[in-house]
Amino acid sequence: MAGRFHADMTPSEFLAAWLAEDGLPDADREVFRAYYRHYARSFRAHVRRAYDHTLAPVATRLRELPPNGRVLEIGAGCGTEALYFALLGADVTAVDISGTRLGVARRRAEILQREFRKPLACEFILTSLLDFRPPEPFDLIWMEQAFHHLAPRDQAVARIAALLKPGGIVMIAETNPFNLLVQLQLFLQRGLPHVATYRDAQGREHAYGVECILPPATLTRHLRNHGVQRVKLEYHRLLPAALPDWPPLDLLERLAHRLLPLFVKRFVCSQYTYVGALAGSPPQR
Repeated sequence: MAGRFHADMTPSEFLAAWLAEDGLPDADREVFRAYYRHYARSFRAHVRRAYDHTLAPVATRLRELPPNGRVLEIGAGCGTEALYFALLGADVTAVDISGTRLGVARRRAEILQREFRKPLACEFILTSLLDFRPPEPFDLIWMEQAFHHLAPRDQAVARIAALLKPGGIVMIAETNPFNLLVQLQLFLQRGLPHVATYRDAQGREHAYGVECILPPATLTRHLRNHGVQRVKLEYHRLLPAALPDWPPLDLLERLAHRLLPLFVKRFVCSQYTYVGALAGSPPQR
């Protein structure tokens, strides 16, 4: 594992290094590979580019944060993005309701700290969003494919707004419900969207949305009701991950992103990223 990581890695290079050789104990490796089962099976060039494109705005925003700027990831899973942001110098807190996945994230943090011979400012906390009460709010909140699991939704949105500093940024990468192929795939997996009950390792029960994906306008309205104004919306990820690793596909993804009009992207892209800001003065630098 030594030498696999460096400070200038792209997000896809960072994840690919873990997929190639994770260095985890067997039980953790099984959890990690299951969590990233699609990427473990096919992390091709056009998929990597889409992954980098999703995370690029976050990395840009991290460079604009004030000294000691604080970042929260909601729904951290096995911790890849939280750890990557910490390597970029952010002070990261990451929450999830799965203790098993957070255990993997902590073991990965230990590996990175040994690799770089220094501590990482990255804390993983087993809690639901609704129960999370940090000592102070955050400059940036990040969620990737996690918002559609939050329930009750209005309470969750209120907590997100409460966790932001005035002028703080929330960035949410979500599945696009206007893509009919995505809707068909999800219907075959879970039937109609619904809210289930998740019981954590401590026996606590949490409401859990089962792929309750929502359009950008609905997400915008929910957040606007709690003082968060949308500042940017972008559609991305055109090609399925299962396609073969063929260089023209990566070119096609790039051309589609540049040339397709917004109206077309709204229906053919499989994901979108929402960026919003809480009303108020931005944090002092």
